[in-house]
Amino acid sequence: MGNKAITKMKNTILSNYKSEISEIVLFAKRINYNIENGIEELMLLWLQNGLKFQQFVEDNKADFIRTTKTFIK
Repeated sequence: MGNKAITKMKNTILSNYKSEISEIVLFAKRINYNIENGIEELMLLWLQNGLKFQQFVEDNKADFIRTTKTFIK
């Protein structure tokens, strides 16, 4: 794959998944993740965290909605 093709692929990924990438980067910073441990491990941790958060929201739906509304206003 040539440099132009790689650049195009990177630009496509960034334009299509910018918010997801930003979310993963913020998560990695929050947990002080060492990227040398591998992206696969980071993705697994991020997905596990998302599942825990989803369960938390389901268990505390009314409180979550009330709190989220304060941030949206």
